[in-house]
Amino acid sequence: MTGQAASHVYFGLNPMWVSTCVLAITYATIMSEKVNRSIVALVGATVMILIGVLDQDEAIKGIDWNTIGLLTGMMILVSISRRSGMFQ
Repeated sequence: MTGQAASHVYFGLNPMWVSTCVLAITYATIMSEKVNRSIVALVGATVMILIGVLDQDEAIKGIDWNTIGLLTGMMILVSISRRSGMFQ
């Protein structure tokens, strides 16, 4: 191994092809706008973990906590501003 963890996809499939197919299906479902984007993204991520393309540790390493904190702070500020009538 060259510094990267080896993925063990079930049925011996190539992890690159499996992840590409999951991405394409997820993206097509998001484009159809029949299901909420957040739900589709979470289902796609869950499928990647369940199939074995990523393990749970790799998935958690991929989260950018600074971005999550920024978005959470902005949503709180907008909620407070909206209630105060700032956008009216």
